[in-house]
Amino acid sequence: MAETEPATLAFIRFAIAAACLAAFLPFIAERRVAPRDILPLLALGAIQFGAFHITYNAGLDIISAARAAIIFSLVPFMTMVIGAVFGYERLTAFKALGVAVTIVGVAVALGDRAGTPGDRPWIGEGLIFFSVCCGSTYNVLSRPYLARYPSVPASALAMAGGLILVLPFAVTEGMLAQPPDFSAGVWAAILFLGIPSGALGFFLWNWALRRATPTLVSVFLPLSPISAAGLGALILGETVSWPFYAGLALVIAGIWLAYRGPMSESGR
Repeated sequence: MAETEPATLAFIRFAIAAACLAAFLPFIAERRVAPRDILPLLALGAIQFGAFHITYNAGLDIISAARAAIIFSLVPFMTMVIGAVFGYERLTAFKALGVAVTIVGVAVALGDRAGTPGDRPWIGEGLIFFSVCCGSTYNVLSRPYLARYPSVPASALAMAGGLILVLPFAVTEGMLAQPPDFSAGVWAAILFLGIPSGALGFFLWNWALRRATPTLVSVFLPLSPISAAGLGALILGETVSWPFYAGLALVIAGIWLAYRGPMSESGR
């Protein structure tokens, strides 16, 4: 973030990810998307891979990553609400309780790192919450299309929609004025964001959305910031206190509760 701008970073990341996915299209038999579904997938991709990442990156410029992670943990809740409104899944007590427990877990684990907000923090918090709404909307409304087509072509087309939305913003940031002059470390980070965390990560995400309800997929998201904190301690020698372990336990318990209902209904 110190060497680039939010839209430029999003564009380069998803250009790399889309290119990686497109490379596999010749090996997929059912790679064609019906013309009537192209625009909806492009629009959903503009929401997820465009608006979501522009606002999230911009929010991280204003508030701390820990504070953003706590707000981001609302994705399963918003996904559950939107899914219930559109009739894509049934709201159950176990699912609602599990989602609530995961949110509390993230707040407990990262609350001591949230820090004192800076100047006009509500702008950053609002941007992160808007990205939460974008991601939750994609989780719910993309499911019919992901169930209809293989994950690779659907994901590549959605990313193309994100690139179309992001491009004008990246141009205004000066992306085309001169070639990116990033350090080797930043290029390594961008390649990581584009390939394993972009192409592979979102392929697996869409693959999962084909096979489970949006809430049961997104309820795993609160593990992301906690995993990052744990890896920071393991790799970078950062310290973690007892709230981290308590929060991790709550998130795991919340995921178990969310799945407890479906497990009971299926007789497992």
